[in-house]
Amino acid sequence: MASIVHMGYVGSCAIGKMGGALNPFFITGSSLNPVQELNVPELVQGRYTPYLWNWGKIETGGNVTGPVFEGAAGMGSGGMFQWAAQRSTMLDHMTRKDLEVDIAYYKGVGRKFTNVSINSFEVTVTAGDVANFTVDFMGAGSAGAGGSAAYDLSGSAGSATRLVTWDICSFTGYGGSGAIQGFNFTLANNLQRAYAVGAPHGEGYAPFDVVAGIQKLTGTLTVYAGEAPGMNDSADNWGTSTAAGTTCSFIIGSGAAGGGNVIDSGNFQALLKRAQASAKTDTTTYTVDYQAIAFDGSAGGFAPSDT
Repeated sequence: MASIVHMGYVGSCAIGKMGGALNPFFITGSSLNPVQELNVPELVQGRYTPYLWNWGKIETGGNVTGPVFEGAAGMGSGGMFQWAAQRSTMLDHMTRKDLEVDIAYYKGVGRKFTNVSINSFEVTVTAGDVANFTVDFMGAGSAGAGGSAAYDLSGSAGSATRLVTWDICSFTGYGGSGAIQGFNFTLANNLQRAYAVGAPHGEGYAPFDVVAGIQKLTGTLTVYAGEAPGMNDSADNWGTSTAAGTTCSFIIGSGAAGGGNVIDSGNFQALLKRAQASAKTDTTTYTVDYQAIAFDGSAGGFAPSDT
């Protein structure tokens, strides 16, 4: 008899702290997997088939993508944005290096990833569309069986859940005359895996720690052309910006159902780079890249903590 074929839409995804309640998420896809290379070198060996081999290190990582929805527990404060922003008191580790991602590829069958941290968190907002998120994880272990809970998201924010659209999202701090067509932000932690020699056979293939590098908050504004690029759009008249930078902030899902804003960055200092323009037959827009120069999570209430 032929095998049964399953559809992915009956799967599910839930993310949260290990040992605590997991928050269900609507997702469009995931690339999160444990990867281990098999090395079969080509050698001078007196034979024409491979003879020597070894397993490489285990690298657990990948992303989860989906739309931002109202009432999204686990997305802003006390969730994804905070987990991506907050460092331990030693500063070189994430406070939440004990996250758990439970994915069912179809109903009741999947993988559970434990002891993972957020390497980067990105949200994109475009006028006329819904806000979308991408979170990239990095883990210190492999993966076990998961997905058995088969989370049903239909009751996450009532019988039906509205997606967060562009009209309840905002970015402040841009000084140009053109209206903002869209913006994004990426909060990156530049995580690194640490491996050790002499670990028990098999266990040594997995990293014993995941450490955090320099944290960067960057993004891009797309603005309608209201004046010559460079005139108040970003760096002053194609020159240099003031050393103090510009006070910026963004809100995703302002006043959304389910309690307040989905994501609120709080104020942070940023430098807006020179506007980039291009000639085209469509609507004329400029792109303005920005980078925060004084964002450490404290603005959003995420001061360093070990708990």
